[in-house]
Amino acid sequence: MQRHTVFALAVLLLAAATAGSAEEVVEAYRSRFGEVHSMSVNQSDGSCWLAAGDSVMHLAADGRILSQLRGFIHAGPLAVNSTDGSCWVRVTEIVDGEASWPLLHLAEGGAELLRVETVDFGRAIDVNSADGSVWVEDGRGRLIHLSQNGDELLRTENFGHVGSLSVNPTDGSVWVAVSKDYSAAVIHLNRNGVEALRVAGFEHVTSVSVDPSDSSCWVGGFDERTWSGEIVRLAEDGAELWRVGGFLIVGSLSVNPADSSCWMVDSEPGLGMAGQVVHLGADGVELWRGASAYPEFVSVDPNDGSCWIANHSFERQVVHLAEDGTELWSADGFLYPRAFAIDPADGSCWIADYDPCSDAGQVVHLAEDGTELYRRVAFGEPIAISVDPNDGSCWVVQSSSFQSSSYYRGGLIHLGEDGTELLRVEGGFGSLAVNPTDGSCWVTDSFDWEIVHLAPDGTELARVGGFLPLVRLSVNPLDGSCWVALGFDEGVYSEVVHLAEDGRELLRLGPCDSVGGPSVDPSDGSCWLSLSYQEDPWTWRTEVFHLSQHGGQIARLEMPGRLDSVSVVPADHSCWLGEATGDAFWYTHVVHLAENGAELARVPAKATGYTSFTDLWADPMDGSCWVATGQLLLLSAGGAEVWRGAGMRGLSVNPRDGSVWGADGSAVVHLVRADRLAFLDIGLYHWAHDEVEACADSGIISGYPDGLYHAELAVTRGQMAVYIARALAGGEENVPPGGRPRSFFDVPRDHWAFDQIQYCADNAVVVGYGLQLYHPEREVTRDQMAVYVARALVAPEGEAGLAGYTPADPRNFPDVASDFWAYTHIEYCVENGVVAGYLDGLYHPEIVVTRDQMAVYVARAFGLTS
Repeated sequence: MQRHTVFALAVLLLAAATAGSAEEVVEAYRSRFGEVHSMSVNQSDGSCWLAAGDSVMHLAADGRILSQLRGFIHAGPLAVNSTDGSCWVRVTEIVDGEASWPLLHLAEGGAELLRVETVDFGRAIDVNSADGSVWVEDGRGRLIHLSQNGDELLRTENFGHVGSLSVNPTDGSVWVAVSKDYSAAVIHLNRNGVEALRVAGFEHVTSVSVDPSDSSCWVGGFDERTWSGEIVRLAEDGAELWRVGGFLIVGSLSVNPADSSCWMVDSEPGLGMAGQVVHLGADGVELWRGASAYPEFVSVDPNDGSCWIANHSFERQVVHLAEDGTELWSADGFLYPRAFAIDPADGSCWIADYDPCSDAGQVVHLAEDGTELYRRVAFGEPIAISVDPNDGSCWVVQSSSFQSSSYYRGGLIHLGEDGTELLRVEGGFGSLAVNPTDGSCWVTDSFDWEIVHLAPDGTELARVGGFLPLVRLSVNPLDGSCWVALGFDEGVYSEVVHLAEDGRELLRLGPCDSVGGPSVDPSDGSCWLSLSYQEDPWTWRTEVFHLSQHGGQIARLEMPGRLDSVSVVPADHSCWLGEATGDAFWYTHVVHLAENGAELARVPAKATGYTSFTDLWADPMDGSCWVATGQLLLLSAGGAEVWRGAGMRGLSVNPRDGSVWGADGSAVVHLVRADRLAFLDIGLYHWAHDEVEACADSGIISGYPDGLYHAELAVTRGQMAVYIARALAGGEENVPPGGRPRSFFDVPRDHWAFDQIQYCADNAVVVGYGLQLYHPEREVTRDQMAVYVARALVAPEGEAGLAGYTPADPRNFPDVASDFWAYTHIEYCVENGVVAGYLDGLYHPEIVVTRDQMAVYVARAFGLTS
């Protein structure tokens, strides 16, 4: 089985969006309102919805105000459903002193139809007028597709920075302008959110707009090095139809499907500079151009070809232009992730997130695949976080906030796996560490310079005072003791103290100028740490200790430089250390030491090209090490560079699979050790992981060319035969080649699955349909699957092998009657441990089988293990 060496990024998205753009419209009316953040025309009646300042307004085609909702902190973006005239809009509001960003669905008259609580403020939204559903960017680079009644239909991966999106109502697909890692692209997603097309090669993509008449897409972009913009029109298959340059910065685009023309904003570079609105024909030929005061957004009315424009001038105008440019009327007027904690029991990750600009803090719980399990925004400044793997609960240290907009009292909060608050202890806490054996928590109180040991219910087990500032904690799960690093970040009088479970001091080392570690080995309770001494402004020396659970010296050695980062490898009790020299901010080595202190590897800066260094984390599975420098490095146990990627902060390693969660800017990223997975989309905690891996190891499945298994895809009759044939024969290499008489007219000898289908037919597993047809393209349902598997279990006898089988009485499933055509086969599969039905007690024979389910059925039937 081929193992992929690339790394998969699961990213839960947490990126900011760009401002939109505008085009000019004609003036018929003028009044003052706040800065326009978003606008969209109702194509059925020519009215326009605006998000302006603190208001959401609905204006008639002649400029009359039809409705207005006020009192938001911010309104926008928005999108109109032209079928019923309703509007979807993201707003920011304060409820009980806390900020929230709900997505509102407003009726044509302004009445609130629906409120969907969201987690951040996105800037891209569009409605599919064909079914009233809405696509919205969540402010973190992901797209969410909601039905008209607010049900979440799907949530995409993190695309990075989503600047614009446009829905094609003819097929429900969506075009998206994205940028990531200093490159831009246009992505076309089908209605199910699957990427059908990606067109790269753009410097910046500012806006996209779909022409539903032919499903083409207009794309606006610019090159910031030359401040030159261009318009590209792409066919549905991504082919470039034409490209027109000569613009400054291309902003908002809006296509008129009546004639496939497009209105656009062409603005000058620089904040607050003036711009123009341009009307282009379907072939890109300029039809009209006019000056406009700071145009930002444009939206076309296909009924008459007119265009609405939002100007971000000092007057803050909305202008309505006729098709020829004549003015009809005008009118005036996710944060910073900082700490992570992984639950090794299920691979999920808790995140402490805080934006100092808005003083908004939150705690987020993500599943292994990035699915959001829980979000709580009622936090001032979460600064430390730790998981109890026994029950999935989480301890969080919250700092106090005294900003004018809000006040949060600091404290220690214990949250259940579902986010329920189990306990709150007020105080000025800092670091914390959970004991996975009993769920208790050690925490530092930085106000009083004390260390507190709390039971899971908040009972104080021990409190020890009289310490210097408390920096780091590391718990020994074997005896409940705690190692503590004391001192100041600048390296002034530091110590290491070992405390018993009841708070008694067992050992004290120091004083020194800087402490590295401590890092406790959970397999034997030993502890690695370093004490560094500054002999002159440019010279450091360090003592490295490996101490037993009771303080005995296993190893002690002296090294030049300053060691600030220590991480143990439980498998062999070795340790990785980060070494600094000079002013202690320029790291020159990463060192791997054996249990007895012998040097296993030394990686100097010159060998890897890094200079600055923040931390390192050992992978307990194989002794490799993640090193955070200006970039993120993965080093083998012998010091060889395995992988290099963009730098991240706040990293946390999952000890079960070696994957890493971290923050890249305002995005949360999950890095997976893909060399440990048969398929990048079947993680360790996927419900069918073991069975899929077993089928891969047995040569039954090999996945798709993209390295993925695509567990969600339905299984066809052709694919079903491949699974069964390989399982029966013991791998693809044992399936007999072609050349035999074929059994089915619709499966010729050059069919991709001919050998497998014919092998199943020869073994009486499949018999096909009348007229010797097999229909390999048809999807397989659960009743058919049971028939194939049951016959395979008695092959090559087929139905004759099941003739003597009598199902148990009573039958297993109420929805599978004794006269059901596949009753015997389903019961036979139950008896052989292949199927067990659903939680509702039913079998659901009509449900289509997916690829993950098929792997489970085959692995169970043939006793396959990984």
